[in-house]
Amino acid sequence: MRIPRIAHVPTALGFILAVLGFGFAYESGLTTWALVFFVGLLLFVTGLNAGHKKSIIRCIKDKNWSKIFILIGFGITLGFIIEVLGQVVFDAWYYPPLQVLGSPGLLLLPSWGVFGILTHETFHFVSNFIKNIALNTVVSAVILMVFLEGINLFTQSWQYTESFNNLALWFVGWVILISVYVNMPHKYKIYK
Repeated sequence: MRIPRIAHVPTALGFILAVLGFGFAYESGLTTWALVFFVGLLLFVTGLNAGHKKSIIRCIKDKNWSKIFILIGFGITLGFIIEVLGQVVFDAWYYPPLQVLGSPGLLLLPSWGVFGILTHETFHFVSNFIKNIALNTVVSAVILMVFLEGINLFTQSWQYTESFNNLALWFVGWVILISVYVNMPHKYKIYK
């Protein structure tokens, strides 16, 4: 798959930020470097996916801002529901760096919007190689779980409670999360 010219800068910049963020997060354990990694990963995947007809870069190039805002809004809304369920209802995880601020769920809502874009881009990038939606969802979930849970091993930006500290639960949770993120926008046909 050829990367369009418009995507060379985000792809290269994303790769550099992801590598630097990962390296410094590994060395320092700081959440700030995990955020640099997260942004780098987003730019890198977005750049790689630029040739796809449903890519964010294509939306920007076509000045189709409504699709981007819908994806971000959907990500924020779903993120809010996930935070309420995960932190309040099930007490499954918490964010040590943000506990001193009182309401970490609300502070994290913008990052859930960005996560929605990252999930969208990862899913559509994988669809270049895997056409089966169920398998694509599982592969996308594994990719995102490895990268995001992997960086979290160094930074401990979020920690799972005893009841949720289980690899099988993580995997099932990630597959469900990615499935909802990638399938709901298609159900409501935001791409038509």
